[in-house]
Amino acid sequence: MFCLLLVCPKLTLTTMPTPRVNFADLRADNGSALNSSLLHSHHYKQSGHLPNAFYVTLCTIFQVETNPADRAVIGRAVFILTVLTSLGYLIADITFTIWDIKSGLTKQTVTTGLFSIFISLIWVTLGMYANRLGRRLLKSSSVVNDLRLHSKTVFKVPAAVLVTLLALVVVTISNYSAFKFYWDSKACVEVSLDGSLCKVIFILRICQTFFLLLFNCCVATAVLSICRTHTIGVRRFLRALENDGQTCELKHRKRFMKAQFSASHNLSELYLPERCYREDSDSDTGNEEGDNTPLLSYVQNPESGAIASSSNDTSIQYSGPRSTVTPTPDGLILSKDDILFSYWKLASRMRMTSRVLQRWMASWIAFTILWLVKWIITWLHHPSSYLEIAQFVLPLLMTLILCTAYGEANGEAAKIISSITPLQDRLDVIRALPNINIGMTLYSKPIEYSGILAVVAAIGLALSSRMILDEFLPPSPHS
Repeated sequence: MFCLLLVCPKLTLTTMPTPRVNFADLRADNGSALNSSLLHSHHYKQSGHLPNAFYVTLCTIFQVETNPADRAVIGRAVFILTVLTSLGYLIADITFTIWDIKSGLTKQTVTTGLFSIFISLIWVTLGMYANRLGRRLLKSSSVVNDLRLHSKTVFKVPAAVLVTLLALVVVTISNYSAFKFYWDSKACVEVSLDGSLCKVIFILRICQTFFLLLFNCCVATAVLSICRTHTIGVRRFLRALENDGQTCELKHRKRFMKAQFSASHNLSELYLPERCYREDSDSDTGNEEGDNTPLLSYVQNPESGAIASSSNDTSIQYSGPRSTVTPTPDGLILSKDDILFSYWKLASRMRMTSRVLQRWMASWIAFTILWLVKWIITWLHHPSSYLEIAQFVLPLLMTLILCTAYGEANGEAAKIISSITPLQDRLDVIRALPNINIGMTLYSKPIEYSGILAVVAAIGLALSSRMILDEFLPPSPHS
């Protein structure tokens, strides 16, 4: 329940003021090279921190001591129950699989049996590691600072809520299939085992699935929240760079206009070709006849707000549309040290969180791949059902949502260098920044949208190939 509340800012942020923070939403004691007023935080606000009640609940579950007198009794009890139910389920499931292989009465082979045991083992160890990782995340002040009441949205639905719901649906379908297989005890009787063992397997499966799903959903929610925090931080830095570029452009125009007016030059001859037309002519409005009136270049004076014309008569003032360029406050231009420090700070924070989360993320992707392979192998022996297709598609969607959170942060970070205004004294900075890797990585490999689309295309091609074969090949005599 708290996983859903954790990512529903609309339920809590209406009563919580959002603090004004700098571009990376660092705390004041961490410092920042940028003036906070440069970042226009009303455009890219970070959501609020975790409410204290949610934070205490998470600390209770993950055995994090919030005060010296706290012994984390509830968290230890939850962890012990998780270990006992997981070990009991593994032992019972391995016993059943071995007897199933030895009986020879089913289609279970040594290869498929070992593969099934291996998947169960990975699921249990992944949940145990999720418990350990959640404890590490809550103990890290920098990570807790990045945990916010937000995540990316998918069709206007928070991704963390969507991942949690998909996980619940998959687990419900899987346990329903296990109920039909184990509870009537026929499966155990067929392999010469006591019928009560199947009921014990099902009960242990329900218990360990509840705890392991809880731990993994909490970590998945943390991944989505942290990635969103980094994405907003990068976007705020991009906003500062955009305002810096606009200020540079205005100062350049002002200096150019003063130089040309003092020399009494015709700006239209210097700035424009012989035949220019208004901006609202054919190319913009689609007017087929066009307008042969020479273009009047309007430039706003940053100090007085007056609009000066670049026509032949420089004494005429126009009340035309004002420039949409909005300079940074006080006309400030970012220094090289500002850009370097801000870029490095973002890169170091993203690198740190990537290193903390990469093992769980890689394990989750590996588990999803093995889960998909399991169903592909299963469908080689019998036709698929709707519930089996759901168990195949939904975990894939969950993994894609997690990967797109990485891809969103990396896509925004890739825009930084090209957003820096290329002034003469900044060329050395622009050449140096590509040497500082920035982005969310998985063992030094960035996750990007192009790679995600390639994986989706490969899986779609494999499934379509199978459907084509089922359509054109003659049916098997044993089917």
